Amino acid sequence: MNGEVPFSLETFTRPIYTEGADVPTIVHENGHQWWGENVSIKRWRDICLTECFASYSVWLWDESRRADLDDRYRSGVDPDGEDFFNAPLYDMGPGNEFEFEGVYLKGTYFLHALRAKLGDDAFFSAMRQIQREYAGGNMSMLELREGLEAKTGTDLTSFWQEWVLDTGRPSDANLFPGDL
Repeated sequence: MNGEVPFSLETFTRPIYTEGADVPTIVHENGHQWWGENVSIKRWRDICLTECFASYSVWLWDESRRADLDDRYRSGVDPDGEDFFNAPLYDMGPGNEFEFEGVYLKGTYFLHALRAKLGDDAFFSAMRQIQREYAGGNMSMLELREGLEAKTGTDLTSFWQEWVLDTGRPSDANLFPGDL
């Protein structure tokens, strides 16, 4: 790309990068090939389905390079740094879909907590199954919850309510699930 667009972005067939795009940007935009392109959102209120997952892809890349994501998570949800909890992850209103504190920051923490709640095997297995089932189609955040519950046998009602549908700091049970 010649740099005329001031940001990198995903497109249906491939990511496009600005000149000098860094590795986290490349990983994020490639993450959209699964969440955003392979499985698309139903409505703008479901934007977390694409942006939260693309942002979490950067964490997964870091983990493959030996980063301790649990330590990163615990440091990030420290009570002194909780401003992002007030950002919605669902139905954030027109013009607010791409607020950094929401889908890019809180969304990453949400997905790591979800992974801890379900356990690695169940989380990754369910995500692969959902990718296959919804490939080429659309999905909502509520359908994602339903799919995860069906595939893992885990009730996510309270977790989803506190992380996705509400704003504010989740309860300790939902903030530190599993081994977190």
